[in-house]
Amino acid sequence: ILYLMNQNGGIISSIIQDEKDILIGFLMGGLLRLDSHRNYQSERIDIDCGIFSLWKDDVQNIVWIGTDGQGVYSYTKDDYIFKNINLKELPINKERPVRAIQTDHLNDLWLGTKDNGIIRIKGYDSSVDYSSKNLSHFTINDGLSNDAVFSFALSFSNNILWIGSDGPNLNYYSYYDKKIHTLTNHTSTSIIKVHSLFEGSDSVLWVASGNSLLRILLTKKGNAFETRNIKKYTFEVKNRQSFNQIFSLYPENDSIIWIGMRGNGVIRFNARTEDYKLITFDRNSLAPTNDILCIHQDKNKTFWFGSSYGIIRLDVHPDGNYEYRNYNENDGLINNTIHGILEDSEGKLWLSSNKGLMLFDSIKESFRSFNQKTGLKNNRI
Repeated sequence: ILYLMNQNGGIISSIIQDEKDILIGFLMGGLLRLDSHRNYQSERIDIDCGIFSLWKDDVQNIVWIGTDGQGVYSYTKDDYIFKNINLKELPINKERPVRAIQTDHLNDLWLGTKDNGIIRIKGYDSSVDYSSKNLSHFTINDGLSNDAVFSFALSFSNNILWIGSDGPNLNYYSYYDKKIHTLTNHTSTSIIKVHSLFEGSDSVLWVASGNSLLRILLTKKGNAFETRNIKKYTFEVKNRQSFNQIFSLYPENDSIIWIGMRGNGVIRFNARTEDYKLITFDRNSLAPTNDILCIHQDKNKTFWFGSSYGIIRLDVHPDGNYEYRNYNENDGLINNTIHGILEDSEGKLWLSSNKGLMLFDSIKESFRSFNQKTGLKNNRI
């Protein structure tokens, strides 16, 4: 310690433990970390001023640093590197909001835009620049039914990528001939406003179309697909306006499908019996909590719903009753509108919002925010 004091201006203002490491603040000489993984060798942290105080927030795993003249710093050992792809960098004619994202087995990135078709980037994680060599642009001129693309779903039984759009038809990309195709529809049912879809089996496709759920029976002829049987399900809900669409589908198992609706909560639908139960989240008369944008079931089988008023945890009891907990800006979210939920290997949930990304630790019930200040190109995700 005496050696470190002599090397760093003498006076120690604060010492704290950060997990197994030790942080030492010097009144005149900045901040040092003694790294436990390197036999407590000292490592200087890049703060070029005196340190008055240190405080560890164990909930968010952040060290707060009070400085002499440079305000307060926050410091964490966790390193998250964001690689940004700005549409302005891509050789496309017009920029539109990205509404769907998908990666495939070829390590390609598919972007569905609101009014500019599909952008595909080959080898997205290793690309450093973008040109016609690694970028493809698909529009109605290439076979799309509509340039407003809202959803993708990889087929688990066929070498295709399903594409949901404003319709009136459903498309798929074939990895055999590398072209966009249209599902041949021999019924009178239009397939429009598709915000979510998934394969129930090699011959059944479930599609959220507007405020209805479609069960499409598929027939394969060679490498092409057609349907002669589409069953349409509508549900008794409070709000039946055209804008109260189904935005998300989640298959819990072979029979149960969770359906997230704009303005109407969620529906637990039994595909075998065709029974369903409507679950709403307006206990506190907060209508935006029923505006469901996305659904995720974590590794502990707990359901999470992204809404226009934060994220909702749902616990369903064996008797069919349920209880829920809503987390919103009052609990630490930087924004209430949750567009997407993704779980990482540690069981933490990444949330996309109108003001950046959030990392949610559901055990500690803590949120950590990432936005333009931490490396994102845009706050709206």
